[in-house]
Amino acid sequence: MGQCVGLSLNSGFGGYDGNLREPILITPRWLGIRDSGSSYCGGAHPNHYVTLAVYDRISGAEADPAAWFKQGALTFYDFEAELDPKPAKRPIAGLSEPLAKVLLAQWPVRDAADECGVSEMIGSTSWVIGLTREGPVFVPQFPHVMFACTEEVVLPWKAVRPFLSDEGRAVRDSLR
Repeated sequence: MGQCVGLSLNSGFGGYDGNLREPILITPRWLGIRDSGSSYCGGAHPNHYVTLAVYDRISGAEADPAAWFKQGALTFYDFEAELDPKPAKRPIAGLSEPLAKVLLAQWPVRDAADECGVSEMIGSTSWVIGLTREGPVFVPQFPHVMFACTEEVVLPWKAVRPFLSDEGRAVRDSLR
């Protein structure tokens, strides 16, 4: 993005870069943030993104929502073992079939999910996870040609309970 902005300043060609960071949860223990935006530097299509972060307000560290789930509920990238240093949170490559079914049942606009082919991609697309009082919120990281299909899907604590690790149950309990 810096290259795009740099070119715009020197040559004056059109483009834009906008982003918004906003809290989605504030408690004495947790701070949940949504970071979203769009940019355009020329070409056929602009770029859009939505990502989430959760911070532990006691330690000040970014939480790893992947740790809130039992082994096998989420899938991870093969390259992850080679990363050094390890990231603060594990990049999520996909969802297990049982978790994907629960998530698809909560998809906000069912017709749009069918039209976009979400059910075919749900287990094999990247995900980011945030936190709301009602439960963890999942956002798919679809390719940019499918960005219009992106939804924030909150899984109620009751629905996600079978997939929670001890740490995930502790997070849930801290919100009561």
